[in-house]
Amino acid sequence: MDDDKSKTQAKGQAGNESTEMSLHQKLSALELQGPSYEPDKHTLSMESKFFAVVIIAAQLVFCVLFGVWFDYDLEKIGHQLELYPYFRDVLIMVVFGFGYLMSFLRRYGFTAVKSTFMVTVFTAQFSLLLGAFFKTINSDELSFGNKYFVSLDDLIESLFCAATALIALGGILGKYTMSQLTALVTVVPIAFWLNAYVVVMKLECHDVGGGMTIHTLGSAIGITACYFLTHEDTREHPSRS
Repeated sequence: MDDDKSKTQAKGQAGNESTEMSLHQKLSALELQGPSYEPDKHTLSMESKFFAVVIIAAQLVFCVLFGVWFDYDLEKIGHQLELYPYFRDVLIMVVFGFGYLMSFLRRYGFTAVKSTFMVTVFTAQFSLLLGAFFKTINSDELSFGNKYFVSLDDLIESLFCAATALIALGGILGKYTMSQLTALVTVVPIAFWLNAYVVVMKLECHDVGGGMTIHTLGSAIGITACYFLTHEDTREHPSRS
């Protein structure tokens, strides 16, 4: 009886091992099908340098513009303290919600979290400047010769713009280089505020939940970017869903 049990257990273990091996072989064969692209070290080095230069230059420009043009009034902000919970909740949604939502890809989990933080910070900063620009154009009370006073409304809107960029980011995960990501976070805030200027400021549409200015715009940019960043030889790859 003991010999029969040991033989049965041995057969079960062998069957499990063969099943695991067959699954592993199938996955490996699936991943090896289709074209394989080896990154060029020189290209990667140039990409890293270009990304670093652009980000550092952009931060310097942002700091100068924030110092020259922006200001804040503690008394006015004090009257907006009831908006702070909304700002906090939107910030948590953008950073943690999108950040860990984007980690669903097995090979790009850490890259997605890193890219989410980078996109959020850069887009929010750029959005503050663009929002002030378009609001000044649309207002009779504001002028470029005076200081622009930042409010909690401006900070919340900048996070909404970052959410638009993160929606677009979801369409190109695993396909972009850092220079291409820099181009994306430069284009999205401009498109966001042009769209908001026309839809909200001029046409005075009631955009419930940001359906037109956030979700539709972000998905359209993401799908378009995904189409152009997808290599022609990989369109029929069996691992594509």
